Amino acid sequence: HSEFTPLDQDQHEGYPGIVHGGVISSLLYEVMASGATLAMRRCCVSTEGRGPVPAGEPLLVTAREIEETPGGWLLSAGLMDVSGVRLASAMGETVRRK
Repeated sequence: HSEFTPLDQDQHEGYPGIVHGGVISSLLYEVMASGATLAMRRCCVSTEGRGPVPAGEPLLVTAREIEETPGGWLLSAGLMDVSGVRLASAMGETVRRK
């Protein structure tokens, strides 16, 4: 897992006070990919937002392995506020290096 506080300035915002969706997707992708980087060739990710993510608030980003497959791994990631409310999630699939 990792902690991240998005800036409440132009660097991480889409709309004023709201974190840009590309930043959210990047966070979810990176936390999933970091655990499998040495063994993977690529990672495909599907994300789902559950509402606006406020800028300037600390966030927790977590990932876990769901299943190892013959070709790689199925992974999941979540983005939560400090009280544990899930704000976004992602599913990913990696392909094992040959």
